[in-house]
Amino acid sequence: MEDHFTVKPWPGGFSAYYWYLTFEDAELISSARQCQQSLSSFGLHPVSLSSLHMTLCPVGAADSISDAAIEVVTSSAAEALEHVDSFDIEVGPLAGSSGAVRFSVTPWSSIWQLATILRSHSGNAAAGTAPKPLSHFRPHIGIAYSNRHQEIAPIIERVSQLRNIVPVPIAVTQVKLVRLWRSQDSYEWDDVATIALR
Repeated sequence: MEDHFTVKPWPGGFSAYYWYLTFEDAELISSARQCQQSLSSFGLHPVSLSSLHMTLCPVGAADSISDAAIEVVTSSAAEALEHVDSFDIEVGPLAGSSGAVRFSVTPWSSIWQLATILRSHSGNAAAGTAPKPLSHFRPHIGIAYSNRHQEIAPIIERVSQLRNIVPVPIAVTQVKLVRLWRSQDSYEWDDVATIALR
């Protein structure tokens, strides 16, 4: 398994704006805690249970976007989302990537719609910012990052044992614009704006 923090380095002091879904559901937190505890013997850094989130799309580096531009992004996105309904998703089962363990999320359709709208109203905020194509977007909620290179087979085996945890139903009722930075082996953010869905 790769070291997530080496593969995706962030310069010291760097921060960036992103559109996020954040989650405070007690059942989801309980499921994440159960999985993190079961994976605690591996070289994984758990995501804080108060920081469970889904990244929808980047806006750009904070030092390349003015406050005025962020206000335009926020107001434009809010107007575009006025007629977008809240929707339900299921979080789970557990899965993984080369550098993280995460919950799968279904269905994708409403999440993709939301991400598409937000991308279309954020693309001009930072010069030179070109997010990956939406076809690369796999909705997920991370619960732990690998913080070293390590054998992946034992982690796959443990994750497979945790895949029978019942998926958690979640209502998505809002989206957040955040300013994100990395502190050692974790991500932290400030809320910049919250937009309610209909």
